[in-house]
Amino acid sequence: MDNTHELVISAIKSQIDDPTREIGLDSRIDELGLDSLRYMMLIIDLESSSDQISVDVKNIGSATTVADLTRLVRYA
Repeated sequence: MDNTHELVISAIKSQIDDPTREIGLDSRIDELGLDSLRYMMLIIDLESSSDQISVDVKNIGSATTVADLTRLVRYA
């Protein structure tokens, strides 16, 4: 697992009710308990973690797994 996956999983854990929950690349985002507000907070957390990170928000609706979301994270 590279740093991007770790960053995304850490950001997800900060937004869910059970931060000890096991989350992997195949975890489905809709099963993690993220409502739309928490999902947007997750995106903001990711982008705020570094001024060199951006998330492809145009394609965010197509992300169904943690791996999908990780592919939308870009480094400047």
